[in-house]
Amino acid sequence: MRSVHPMIPDKSQTGTSLKGWQRSGQLLSEATPKRNRSLDYEGWRSAWEEDIGKAFGSSPIEMFSGKSVLEVGCGLYGMVHFFPESRFRVGIDPLCNRYLGMWHDSAVQHVMAIGERLPFSCGTFDIVVVWNVLDYSLNPLALLEECQRVL
Repeated sequence: MRSVHPMIPDKSQTGTSLKGWQRSGQLLSEATPKRNRSLDYEGWRSAWEEDIGKAFGSSPIEMFSGKSVLEVGCGLYGMVHFFPESRFRVGIDPLCNRYLGMWHDSAVQHVMAIGERLPFSCGTFDIVVVWNVLDYSLNPLALLEECQRVL
């Protein structure tokens, strides 16, 4: 059986052991283009926009311009902080209180909440970003259902 995604090896290539997962990570690292890790913000943003454009067929500026954006599990440096062209931006995280005073972008509204119970009305957002969150969720299906509800 082949992998769903060409960069993620199938089970026959990795097995289910820790060694198999390490091999998966190595294959992903080899397939990922190497970038200059000392890029300034503008350099990083430009590279990120290029990657998004390749993946989705349009730039983030086009995708997020004038849209309402919610990021579930924004953490301290969530992606929601990088969409200044959006109409409004909200980041939720169960640890928001720990980050008070640490955010540099006052245009983002931060709300202490969990993805399984979003404190927003149906249809509030145009875009919901869920990045590296499902693996931390107690109920990933409920989280995705909530994301669909607020779209």
